[in-house]
Amino acid sequence: MEQYAELVIVLNDLIRINTDRVRELKKRINDLEKNSEMGSFFKQLIKEGVKFNVQLLHEVQKKGGAVVNLAASNSGKIYNSWKELKDWLIQKKDLSILEKVQFDAKAALKVYKEALFAVASIPADTLDLIATQKALLREACEKIKTKLILNNPHSIFIDGNYFETRSGYRI
Repeated sequence: MEQYAELVIVLNDLIRINTDRVRELKKRINDLEKNSEMGSFFKQLIKEGVKFNVQLLHEVQKKGGAVVNLAASNSGKIYNSWKELKDWLIQKKDLSILEKVQFDAKAALKVYKEALFAVASIPADTLDLIATQKALLREACEKIKTKLILNNPHSIFIDGNYFETRSGYRI
C-alpha cells in the first residue's frame, strides 16, 4: 500500500469527481422540461459515471488503499483543482442546462489529464484504466458539444468548424 499511497489519493479524487458529476447530472435531469431525449442522454452519462466509480473503487482496493469517504473534507489536490475550476465555470448564471453539463465534463476531462501525470509511477493496468475513462469522457464531451450545436438556432458549420452567431448573420 505504501508504494501506492499517492496513486490511491489520485484515484479517490477521481471517484469524488465522478460522484459530483453524477450528482449534478441527476439535478439537471430534474431541471429538464419533458425532454426525454436529453433525459436519456443524461441517464447514459450517469450510468457511465457510476461505472467509472466502480472501476476506480476496485482499483483502489487492488492497490490496498482505503476507499474515499465522500463526506470527508480532506481531499487531494486534483479534486481541489476540479472544485475550483467547476466553481469558477458555474459562476456564469446565464448558462443552459446542457452548457452546465458541458462545463462539468470539460473540467472532469482536464482533471483526468492531470491525473495521468500526477504520480511518478503508475502501474500499466491503472494507467490504462484512467486513459480509457479519459477517452470515454472526451467522447461524452464531443456528444454534449454536438447536442449544444444542434440545439442552437444560431450555430453553423464552415469547413468542419463550429461558429455561433448572435444575430444569425455575423460569424
